[in-house]
Amino acid sequence: MILPGSAVRIKNSGDTYYGFEGQVQRVSDGHAAVIFSGGNWEKNDQFPSRRTRTGRCL
Repeated sequence: MILPGSAVRIKNSGDTYYGFEGQVQRVSDGHAAVIFSGGNWEKNDQFPSRRTRTGRCL
């Protein structure tokens, strides 16, 4: 189950953000809004929940 605040990794190999790790901001209608940040940038994007994997991001 994906909840806001969960760490997730994008698991769809055809996606631009494949392998990126981020934090779930919100979940609605089977989609998770994920925030990615690194260095001097931040990106917020929405993915179908089935294309993310929860768990500890290393």
